[in-house]
Amino acid sequence: MDNELRILMLEDDANDAGLIVTLLKRSGLEFSHTIVSDKTSFLSALATNSYDVLLADNSLPQFSSTEALKVVRDRWVNLPFILVTGTVSEEFAANIIQQGADDYVLKSNLKRLPTAISQAIERRNIMKARQQAEDSLRLSELRYRTLVEQASDGIIVSDYQGGILEVNSYACI
Repeated sequence: MDNELRILMLEDDANDAGLIVTLLKRSGLEFSHTIVSDKTSFLSALATNSYDVLLADNSLPQFSSTEALKVVRDRWVNLPFILVTGTVSEEFAANIIQQGADDYVLKSNLKRLPTAISQAIERRNIMKARQQAEDSLRLSELRYRTLVEQASDGIIVSDYQGGILEVNSYACI
């Protein structure tokens, strides 16, 4: 399906992963998923597949959600990252959000996960669209400046009252 979400789950507990998958299916979300439980399989999955969202547990042996977030933000800036964990302090949750996580959901409140996924994806899409618009504007401005400055004719731009707003170098000769 074209609108099927691709979810990467960084989770080492098969029961928790099953619970998350079941909840997401019951919510009506159409998705495929990959479950990884260590850094090697995590990096391999990211390198070989494209995902719409990452759900990461916090307490994995030898690999933390903070490390996973750093990897994602360094290479896959627009991939929504949601911490799904048993318990974390408010300080840790605030810290991981400041580091670039899109949200966190406690496993005791998984019913919030489908909404968190939708909102995170929407926020990332808005950020991506804004970045594309800014890039397009910069390119347009560069093209305009290049055209005006390299024109072999004098170009003067004025306002309605005759005040000069812009002039190229050829017009100053």
